[in-house]
Amino acid sequence: MIRSVKTLVLILFVFTVTVVLVPPATMALAFEAKTDDEGFYTFSNLPAGTYKITAIAYGPPKKIADIFNIERVMLIGETTVRLEEGKNIENADIFLDQSENKDANVTPIVIKNGGKGSISGKVLFHEPFFKKIMPLSSKDGETRVIINGYKED
Repeated sequence: MIRSVKTLVLILFVFTVTVVLVPPATMALAFEAKTDDEGFYTFSNLPAGTYKITAIAYGPPKKIADIFNIERVMLIGETTVRLEEGKNIENADIFLDQSENKDANVTPIVIKNGGKGSISGKVLFHEPFFKKIMPLSSKDGETRVIINGYKED
């Protein structure tokens, strides 16, 4: 019986290990991110080119919507930026608008080779009650930021 307990403990530790894989530059990469607590997103290791970045958010969080029996709203927005080789773009903000489409099917594209550039910005929305523009963090709802368009320069 003691042997089973030790085995069980060992199995629990195995499942709590986090493995991070860093792909070599020749592998294809799909890019999707979440926003941090302040609404920022970042994509790193990007080659030069023109990128279409789409943000999709559902709110309020499903748990809250279920508790209060309220309908969730989908917000969507996009931006297009041109990234030069090895440069960093830090103000690629995305403004969200309410969408009538209840199920946006936006798929991250695959980029065959990495690079040394990065794109970051904030996901923002117009808050109607306070009438101000506010950042949207992933903890406020289900927020996805996706590179869904790329044209190599």
